[in-house]
Amino acid sequence: MNNNFKVSRFIKFFLVIFTYQVNNICAQIQYDDQVPFIYYQQSIKLRFYKEDNPQFQVIDFSSKQFKKPPLVIVGVGFYNNKWDPDKQILFELVASSITNTQCNITLISDQSTSYLTGIKVNILAIDTSQFPFVNVINQNQQNINFDNYQFQEKRSYSSTLQGTKNVMVVVRGWKSSAKDSTMNSFSLTVFATNVDNQNYIITITTSQLSLTIFDVYYTIIEYVVNPPSQYGIISNYDNKYQNPTNEACFSSQNCTNYKRYFPVYFKIVKIQITQQQNYSNFYTSINQYQFSTFKFEQDPRLELTNYTLNSDTITYSYHTWDSSICTGSTSSFLFFYRKVCQNNQDIDITGNICINKCNIKNPLNDQQCLDCSSGQYFLQDKQLCQTEIPVGYECTQIDQFYKCQNCKIDNCQICKEGNPSQFNCTQCINTFYLFNNQCFSKQPDNTICNDNLICQDCSEKTCLTCILSQEQNLQCQTCYDQQIPYQGKCYKKDNPPNNTYCDWSKLICLPCTDLSCKICSNPNSIPQQCLSCQDNQFLYDGKCYSQNNPPNNTYCDQATLKCQKCNDINCATCSDPSKSPQQCLSCSNNQIIFNGQCYTKENPPNNTYCDWINLKCQPCNDINCATCSDPSKGLQKCLSCVNKSILFNGQCYTKDNPPNNTYCDWVSLKCQLCNDINCLTCSDPNQQNQYCLSCQKELQYLFNGKCYCGNGKFGIGCKQNCIQSCILCQDQSSCDKYSQERIYQKEDCHFSCSKCYIPHKDYACQECSSDTRQIQQLTSSCSCKEGYIESGVAECKIEQTLQPNNNFQSSIKARQ
Repeated sequence: MNNNFKVSRFIKFFLVIFTYQVNNICAQIQYDDQVPFIYYQQSIKLRFYKEDNPQFQVIDFSSKQFKKPPLVIVGVGFYNNKWDPDKQILFELVASSITNTQCNITLISDQSTSYLTGIKVNILAIDTSQFPFVNVINQNQQNINFDNYQFQEKRSYSSTLQGTKNVMVVVRGWKSSAKDSTMNSFSLTVFATNVDNQNYIITITTSQLSLTIFDVYYTIIEYVVNPPSQYGIISNYDNKYQNPTNEACFSSQNCTNYKRYFPVYFKIVKIQITQQQNYSNFYTSINQYQFSTFKFEQDPRLELTNYTLNSDTITYSYHTWDSSICTGSTSSFLFFYRKVCQNNQDIDITGNICINKCNIKNPLNDQQCLDCSSGQYFLQDKQLCQTEIPVGYECTQIDQFYKCQNCKIDNCQICKEGNPSQFNCTQCINTFYLFNNQCFSKQPDNTICNDNLICQDCSEKTCLTCILSQEQNLQCQTCYDQQIPYQGKCYKKDNPPNNTYCDWSKLICLPCTDLSCKICSNPNSIPQQCLSCQDNQFLYDGKCYSQNNPPNNTYCDQATLKCQKCNDINCATCSDPSKSPQQCLSCSNNQIIFNGQCYTKENPPNNTYCDWINLKCQPCNDINCATCSDPSKGLQKCLSCVNKSILFNGQCYTKDNPPNNTYCDWVSLKCQLCNDINCLTCSDPNQQNQYCLSCQKELQYLFNGKCYCGNGKFGIGCKQNCIQSCILCQDQSSCDKYSQERIYQKEDCHFSCSKCYIPHKDYACQECSSDTRQIQQLTSSCSCKEGYIESGVAECKIEQTLQPNNNFQSSIKARQ
């Protein structure tokens, strides 16, 4: 390369006397309004009042010789609608059947529902094969859900557009409700807001008393500002007369029509006008329709007119007339221009600058430059000279000028030669980011960039962008769509950060107050609950539990990690409720598990002895005990009995089997010893003259409330003899009943007896002395019959008031 370059220098020196030197001037790019090929525009009437206008028209742009079917944009330049309370507003402008030479423009409007009396359509067609720096999106926003009379949609530019970008919106139709008594206006505005180099927001607004807006049809035009092309675009948005406008005549019917023109002015780059007053080189469309509708059959009329194009100003006017009450309007314009340079310069579209032509050309090849003027830069790949440092080249000084090699890296400002035929970019052009030897119009995903827009990889691959923490670690700062940054990492909805509540509508996560939660409910709600748990933990009633510490009073399935409430509220844990019967497996503090149930000290298991220190129970030896004493400490005794049993001397007794030689109160469940040891059971000892109710086994005779051996015997084992002729006695000194072999007559007997075994005793009768009496076999006494009472003589007295007669008690009392 160096040898060739020396030869070139020699030829240059030799030929310099035979050639002329071009004037060394470098000027800025200028602009003119002639853009011959890349676009076409036209204004047509699709409907006009009292005219037979078509609703369909073919647009012929064959004269433009487009290389491919263009992008076609349709907007409104004139609008006239006759209000009818019973009719809604419905129309849409559509471009279809688009070829290299023509397209169809159609007005979709149902006259039975929408009384549209006039519309003028502004058409713009762009050949993207010659100008690929624009993108068009036709949007049909249907069933709009307004929030406080506003609808917004955030959008990102097409990925095909590189460089500084802008956006313009064109309305091409809508659908609204019919008028009713509550509505006195029509209000619709569509425009782009929050426009930056990455995103923008499409905003649609209406108003409180407006006819309801259902659908809006609009076109979004995205484009590159000052692209690397011979052509460029300028657009702007006018809001000078936005509702409510301060211009009195804008909405007043009292102003004459000629006063109802309202001009707008826009400054643009200074251009060379080749056709003065030619307005065909800029495109306009109405963005806001704001009318009062209270007057029946009022005709809202709005038109963009009086277009002019001066060297640095675009002008047009809003026009409204007759009965129209227009309270405001806005519009957008778009202007194409062409870049030009002075005669001795060429345009460098990659850098958007004018460059000097070659100073000396090779006579054998006029496409090859041999010399540049002193201080200039020779671009080897283009064989051009220029005075400014070229963008995207590495330049080395040779003699009085610089030899420059193309970095071959798009949008690179400065580069250095690395390996042969390969360059490394060290700095990108303004606003571009350098990453992996490439330049990007926006920060590359998964990177962190310094103030010089030089970027490096984030250590965490899930990051969109990252930052350097105080500990000098790279952490996620922003994430990809629908991901949340949390503690330096990015998370998707199907894999949220551990121990958090995440609001996916706001893309924010908050830590759970309970560390055992994996996912929890909103921490601002009270009480916060776990929605899922860490691995191998149970979720129950909004809380998480380890397998070693399950929730109280539950059965937990370790396979499914689900818990169910125990049927028995006393269980701490229990068996599977599907396998009947369910049993307690463990109990709460200070409770004892016994035979699958839990018991407290106040309510121990039946027929057991329970050790409340070691929390163990064992069954009593005596099945009649409710509770019993410690069997390890001597003879076991009952400490309490089951219902309707009596505890007596360490044993439990039922009513059918009471303790020996006792009187038992089965209401209070208490027993007392009888006074007479011969009794098996006896009457209440608290009453006078206690008597036996039953006798011990060896004493076979119960007579007069006492127990006897009988057969003339008494004493232990019934081995001693009573006195002669005595059959019932308790000692040898007395006789309670004599043998029936000796019978006494009336005079010797008690007055109640006519015959007796013992003289003058009321308990030894054989026969009674009166028919008013009857003999009692148990006591051998003659008591008064029922209906009679004792009189103290043989005959009983008739009882005046009948009372229940206890014959046995009467006999005892008579003896007393």
